[in-house]
Amino acid sequence: MGDRKILVNTSVGPTFEVDALKKWLGTCKHSYYLCDATGMGVARDALKDIPNVLYTPYISGKPIQSVERLSQKALANIRTFLSEAPQV
Repeated sequence: MGDRKILVNTSVGPTFEVDALKKWLGTCKHSYYLCDATGMGVARDALKDIPNVLYTPYISGKPIQSVERLSQKALANIRTFLSEAPQV
């Protein structure tokens, strides 16, 4: 990507190969990777000590209302599945 770039990850989960991102940030000291908890994914431990990684442990775009609606949908799906499942 070159130097003096900013990569902002707004996706759900990492969108990069950890080694490639570390190499880019190591050689391009004026470039940055910005993300939240979902953008770090399982790469948190591998990237936490890199100074040009800016990370917040909070998840953007996930207000309590979204969590409640998602939970309601999941419960409704379980109820539907159980009501339609053959009785054993």
